[in-house]
Amino acid sequence: DAALRRPELFRAIVLIDPVIFRQRFLWLWETVKGLGLGDRLHPLISGALRRRRLFPGADEMFARYRRAPVFSRIDDRGLRAYVDALARPRADGQVELAYPPEWEAAIYRHGPLNLWDRMPRLRVPLLVIYGAESDTFRAPAVRKMQRLIPHARFQSVPGAGHLVPLEKPAEVAGAILAFLQDR
Repeated sequence: DAALRRPELFRAIVLIDPVIFRQRFLWLWETVKGLGLGDRLHPLISGALRRRRLFPGADEMFARYRRAPVFSRIDDRGLRAYVDALARPRADGQVELAYPPEWEAAIYRHGPLNLWDRMPRLRVPLLVIYGAESDTFRAPAVRKMQRLIPHARFQSVPGAGHLVPLEKPAEVAGAILAFLQDR
């Protein structure tokens, strides 16, 4: 929204594997939300609210995350850095998430869900980087966005999923630097 309201403040925008919902989901979501069932039925909200907050230590947090499919493409060094950034030590020796899961849920609950109508008005140079194996930014969304924002540049990263900057950091950094140098 900010780039539409005040484009002069932006030299360029980089989106990394954006979560942009299909129109059909958005219509259903408005109905579900209107019935007061959003927190229970929205998979991202309910998942965030169930997220484990407390771990015996950073090593246990790392081991649990290492087993999670969403983190399977991240190498150990990258996952360790991720865990270290998320784990806040407590006086009792345990670690807790540095942010409450309710914050994440609030992003899904209140974030700008329907961006499709506004996309054609975007005039700021745009780079969209996404994992070729992403389960959140899929081919139909890519094609639709390409139609709506023809000046945008799209970069698919092979072998990466939704967490593409953690899975392929060098490729993502290279794409961003190349894009910004062209500006």
